[in-house]
Amino acid sequence: MRPLRISLAALATTALIVPLAACGSDADNSAAESPAAEASSTASEEAPAAADAPADTAGTCAPIEGPSAEVTVGDTGYTVAMPLPEGWERHPEAEADSILLSMSSGSVTASIVGGTVEVGPEEAFQQYTDTLNMLSQDGDLQVTDAPEVCGYPAKNMTYNTAMLDVQVVQEAKMIVVPLGERSISLVATVIDESGEPVQPELRDQLLENIYINAPA
Repeated sequence: MRPLRISLAALATTALIVPLAACGSDADNSAAESPAAEASSTASEEAPAAADAPADTAGTCAPIEGPSAEVTVGDTGYTVAMPLPEGWERHPEAEADSILLSMSSGSVTASIVGGTVEVGPEEAFQQYTDTLNMLSQDGDLQVTDAPEVCGYPAKNMTYNTAMLDVQVVQEAKMIVVPLGERSISLVATVIDESGEPVQPELRDQLLENIYINAPA
């Protein structure tokens, strides 16, 4: 039943992202997988080389070294990838609508939720933060500016939430990719379903190495 639990974790974030979108998510959730990972029942693929993007593209950055899970965000042509640590499994069957990526190892789950929204970066961040403030428990939401992800603005977010009657600490990174009159809004989360905090090293490995590649 792991895919069900993964879906519940990601749906908690989906419920916050969807109100921002005029048309919901238009993500292509087909799993991108490398042959080497198939032997260990994990989905991985090296992201396209940064050289494939135009020189003036703000999203150009170094691809992930090692196995990763990648998805194309609908008709935007942008791809987003997250490292896939050894022993982790991707769950394509849990990826639908706004849930772009879903993977796990033991009680720790990670997901990327998002799609296109009809607002710019500042408004997207503010609306999402306002919604989290209403839903976070005991006003525990912490939002801090984060270094840009592949040239795009980002914020780190930490808050407590309940999942299947277990109090969990949700670690998240929100990234907004401006696309003229609309934006791509992405929220990557890591949760330990046991209620224990996610180990800092694992949290950083997943959330601090997200790769976004712009279309050529």
